Amino acid sequence: MATIERRQRGGRRAPVRWRVRWRDEHGRQRSPTFEREEDARRFRVRLEGDVAAGTWIDPALARVTVGEWMMQWRRSVVDLRPSTLARLDATVQTHVLPEWGGVALSGVTNADVRAWATRLHAGGLSASSVRKAVFALRRILAAAVADHRLAHNAAEHVPLPVEEAGERRYLTAREVAALAEAIAPRFRAMMLVARYGGMRFGELAALRRERVDLLRGRVVVAETLVDVNGVLTFGPTKTRNGRRIVPLLGSTCRDLSAHLERFVAPPARALLFTGLGGQPLRRAARASAATGGCRPCDRPGSRGCASTTCATPTYRC
Repeated sequence: MATIERRQRGGRRAPVRWRVRWRDEHGRQRSPTFEREEDARRFRVRLEGDVAAGTWIDPALARVTVGEWMMQWRRSVVDLRPSTLARLDATVQTHVLPEWGGVALSGVTNADVRAWATRLHAGGLSASSVRKAVFALRRILAAAVADHRLAHNAAEHVPLPVEEAGERRYLTAREVAALAEAIAPRFRAMMLVARYGGMRFGELAALRRERVDLLRGRVVVAETLVDVNGVLTFGPTKTRNGRRIVPLLGSTCRDLSAHLERFVAPPARALLFTGLGGQPLRRAARASAATGGCRPCDRPGSRGCASTTCATPTYRC
């Protein structure tokens, strides 16, 4: 229980002060001082209610800056994939810390976060990037709430710009056939498996010989390959449902069979699709390795196409 003490120093004419004394959950004594007795009583009532409800927040803990707290929070993030974590780090360094790094946790207000999001969007940042920036700040502050440094998350309930989906362009069967004829032979089967199997690039790059069943006409998607800051890592699929069996067309199976004989090493764990030296594939912006020097825009459907890998010319060997 908190107690109120009357304090007067310097004689009878000295001003009277009122001190509230109590011990926090760690046993430390606290004793803020007020000029009016009424203020001290109100503080005691509010304090005892917060302590009883388990919602009391130590103001000293909220004086830590967002930048300092971010460093502590970052070390505890273990629930994200490496690629997702790398994108989050980039967003924090590019957008969050320049604005909030030197601000105390208690100094972040909802109004300020709303104004920040508005400035980012007005400055030309895409709706997707603005949303990612606010979500990153929200995640950092949520950890502070969980640590009882803040009573609420100031980055919640912030109006965000809507992401407008662009028009998608899908290859027709004729365009797929033309692309299959034009692409480098080493990537022909990969393009067909991607197009008719609906697989992501990372899933294609992680496919192994042992996961191909030509007799039943299917491949098993069980892992993915991600490139984080130049480091390749094999890991689980993007979602739990991403682990699946993908049926293939008979024509695709024939192309895949020829690919296995010509380009894939005998071991069961050998990667199905690799570069010229047998190394894992990486994403890149160059087209020459896959197309023999043709520009991506010269290939059917390579511009604006929504197929997972119809832009196969962008794969680097």
